[in-house]
Amino acid sequence: MVSTPMVEGIMIVASITIASILSGAVISKVYSIESMLSQISILERINAQIRLRLTYVACISNTSFVAYIKNTGLSPVNLSAIDLLLGSPGSEAPLWLLGGSMAIQTLSGSKTLQPGELGVINITLATPIQSRVVSIRVIYPNGASEYSVCSW
Repeated sequence: MVSTPMVEGIMIVASITIASILSGAVISKVYSIESMLSQISILERINAQIRLRLTYVACISNTSFVAYIKNTGLSPVNLSAIDLLLGSPGSEAPLWLLGGSMAIQTLSGSKTLQPGELGVINITLATPIQSRVVSIRVIYPNGASEYSVCSW
């Protein structure tokens, strides 16, 4: 027969062991959540610094379009890093797939858009778009996108 003090001693050791394991697991989860929130904070700070707005789109013809983009963020953005999609609303295709090209113009003459600066993108297609209503979608370097619709 086992004595009561021995059983109580085993129970105390077992409860301390279980409490230690549980507190270790909780601390581990807290650190992983803190790490995840820190990474989200860094990404949001980067996204806040890169803010572009598609301010105006014009359809000159079925092969020629103009888009005006303003940098409303805190850091310069290289406009060569944006992607353009054109086509009927809801079925846009990448500019390279349409055999098109884009010419970027900024006030400074470079392809980098400074904060507060307005850039002009002249879009030329090799083959005409059949639709009279054209959607131009701009995908920015941070993954955000916006579109505008025009007709010619």
